[in-house]
Amino acid sequence: MFYAGIDAHVKSSTIWIVDRKGRKVSSSTVMTSAEGFAAGLGRWGRRGLKAAVEASGITPWICQLLKDLGVKVVVVNPNRVRLIAESRKKSDRVDAETLAELLRLGGLPEVHQPSIEARRLRTELSVRRQLVRQRTGLINQARGLLRGWGVILPARFFQARGGWKDLEAKKLPEYLRPLLETMKGVYEQLTRAIRQVETTLKQREHSDERVTRLETIPGVGPVSALTLVAAVDKVARFARAKQLTAYNGIVPTVRSSGEREQQGAITRQGRSEVRAVWIQAAHSLVRSRQPAAGPLQRWFWKVARRRGARTGIVALARKMLSLAFYLLRDGTQYEPLRLKQAAA
Repeated sequence: MFYAGIDAHVKSSTIWIVDRKGRKVSSSTVMTSAEGFAAGLGRWGRRGLKAAVEASGITPWICQLLKDLGVKVVVVNPNRVRLIAESRKKSDRVDAETLAELLRLGGLPEVHQPSIEARRLRTELSVRRQLVRQRTGLINQARGLLRGWGVILPARFFQARGGWKDLEAKKLPEYLRPLLETMKGVYEQLTRAIRQVETTLKQREHSDERVTRLETIPGVGPVSALTLVAAVDKVARFARAKQLTAYNGIVPTVRSSGEREQQGAITRQGRSEVRAVWIQAAHSLVRSRQPAAGPLQRWFWKVARRRGARTGIVALARKMLSLAFYLLRDGTQYEPLRLKQAAA
């Protein structure tokens, strides 16, 4: 058995290979390409090679290249490999050597490798987020320009029926109108792109029973459900609901000293996109008029009166994610009567 540490970068990657006793058998720096990895790892892959790679944006592609070469791949969380993160002697060679040695000793914290379907869904949701962010930025810029001429517009003015056309009646300097017309064209193009991506997501929503189950929770819509499904991939990798909430960074930090334990703000580690949309879902639940939302709303207001509305919303999002875990694990739907009995 041989073990490799790979410090991968966009242009080049450093490879360090050791045997089962930790003795170096090969080291090289190759181009980050199929040909480069084949040259650096080809013959070792046929002799039982296990390789460690740090998680990054190019990791999925690299993992596929390595698997095609017959290499067993372990993806690790770079933030949890302290020997690398805190090393004073830092170089690509040292990082690769450390990865290989930790892999040989079995001391590397592995990262889940998402399935092809989960990767595809994550990409589609990421593109939608970027497009929505760009459109929101454009709207804010237009509102800022108009505010300078005494035209104060509500946040959703441009999404209303009249929208950009209603600006024709406003008293504005002539040089501003062609600029606004250009911004309108970009806005419409972004809106079309968003709708195109959402059409694809809609198809996924109807074909995935996990999404349907999650949407039975009041306040949870297609984007919230799809975002969680894409992040979780396989719910079986979480033993408890608390592990899922911690994975999404929505659990409080804890400081313990002696007999004293103090909780602080949430950790904000892990999947930030899940945390963001499920906090939005919590806001939607609080405003919901569905009878099924009643038990969770009453629970929220108890927390809000004691700790404040902001803390209450975060706590509600955490509780909703915990419910989502059981729905995904057990293949069930949200049942407000059971929740009401549990709270009684």
